[in-house]
Order: sequence, then structure tokens, then C-alpha cells
Amino acid sequence: MSNKVCYHSKGEAEEALIHLQAKYRSASGGGPISAYWCPHCGYYHTSSKGDKSSTLQSSETQKRIEIQQEANYWEEKFKGKH
Repeated sequence: MSNKVCYHSKGEAEEALIHLQAKYRSASGGGPISAYWCPHCGYYHTSSKGDKSSTLQSSETQKRIEIQQEANYWEEKFKGKH
């Protein structure tokens, strides 16, 4: 059994990609970039390997990620972590 997070649908996994990009992209320059269906467990997972999801490539999604990064910054600042 792996420690991978399981998502019930591709849409749910791609929504997670957006949140994970907002959380990790600026900190490490990375984070997961794709979602895939796993034949072993029947769920979707995210991965830092493979082709970048078309969802992440859209300008609308990029704007969402930027807004979420700003929100994350202020949340951490108010918690006293910045």
C-alpha cells in the first residue's frame, strides 16, 4: 500500500493540482503537474512526472493559482510565519 492521496475523479485530482501548485510551486519550483488513473487501486493520483496537465496550462487556472498563492502568503503572515 502506498501513501498516495486518492481522488475519486479526474476533476477532483486536477482541482488538487491547482491547490498543490499554489502551495508548492513558489517554494520549491515544483509540485505535481499531472493527474493519472491508477489501475492498481482504481483511483486518481497526482504526479510531478509526465506532461503538464492542460488544466494547469490555461490562463484562467494560472490566475487562480496566483490568487491562491497571495491568499496563502497572507494566511501565513497572519499566523506569524513570515
